[in-house]
Amino acid sequence: MVHPTKNKPLTLLLIENSALDAKLIQARLKETGQIFEVTHVETLADGVEKLGQSKPDIVLLDLNLPDSKGISTVETLHQRFPELAVVVLTGVDDETIALEAVGRGAQDYLVKGTVDAPFLIKAIRYAMHRQRHFWAQNNLSLIDELTGLQNRRGFLSLAKQQLKLANRAKKPFILFFLDLDNLKEINDQAGHQEGDNALIETGELLKKTFRESDILGRIGGDEFVAMALDAQKKAYVSIIQERLRNNIALCNIKVNRKFLLALSIGAVYYDPKSPRAIETLLEEADALMYKEKQQKQKVKSTIAG
Repeated sequence: MVHPTKNKPLTLLLIENSALDAKLIQARLKETGQIFEVTHVETLADGVEKLGQSKPDIVLLDLNLPDSKGISTVETLHQRFPELAVVVLTGVDDETIALEAVGRGAQDYLVKGTVDAPFLIKAIRYAMHRQRHFWAQNNLSLIDELTGLQNRRGFLSLAKQQLKLANRAKKPFILFFLDLDNLKEINDQAGHQEGDNALIETGELLKKTFRESDILGRIGGDEFVAMALDAQKKAYVSIIQERLRNNIALCNIKVNRKFLLALSIGAVYYDPKSPRAIETLLEEADALMYKEKQQKQKVKSTIAG
């Protein structure tokens, strides 16, 4: 871990609806001697939107916001962004709340109006260190080493959490099941290193196509999944598919390529009004993906014939 220094700014997201408290906290941050790049929002929804765009080094989170109250505030944020270091802010000096907040994903707990600059910077550094250590230790069994995406276990764990949140908040999402076409042929003709490169490129294409807040995984040898969150319209299915195909085309026009990338895609739009398990959604998306792969093979056979 690289420890914070005065020469290296830290990015901080402050989720606090009280303008006075926000000013006091930012004043204390300036007194620490550490340079902070602070983004301030007043609601949990705005905080989630900002986190979908970029991840800060630390989040300071008020428990009682206009759109979320109590422990569910930190629980919602942790389920959506489990890798984040979060310090909870509250106006009530209650040890029970403190312990529960830490148990639900926060790294520390501060009582607003009682924290001086040395204590604040100590809490921030501790939270960052604790979370990075925890994430590094626990991430080993959840990440696909080749692509850096979630593996099957990691994806299912996060996807099940997001399904609960989607059902609770009545927010739809889209589940994509993707298969890298012709991986065996790439391995046979260009070698297994090029096969690995194809898998790595596929992972990078997914990262480029989807938002940082979406959940991406490699759940099999040539099988990938993506969960596009907060997809309010069914039309987003075709929009995302078109974006992905454009990115594939741009990748394939690079010079000196030894193979062309192609993906078969199945997508299921999930409406919380018709609840299903993640495993069921994966089966539905897989069936649609297989149907597209069969159609490609028919076209290929027709052309060859």
